[in-house]
Amino acid sequence: MMRAKVVAEVEIAWKQVISIATCTEILIDETKTNTTLTGFQTQLLDGYDLLIL
Repeated sequence: MMRAKVVAEVEIAWKQVISIATCTEILIDETKTNTTLTGFQTQLLDGYDLLIL
């Protein structure tokens, strides 16, 4: 029962995201990972945002 509630909340959140944003494809290779790790140390962004930059 609890799992179903969590799934429902995630689905609602995802619908909100796709209603205001577009999906983008990104390649996460070694270079991108290293750049993201450096940015994580120096910028106030989370990993997901840094991967998109």
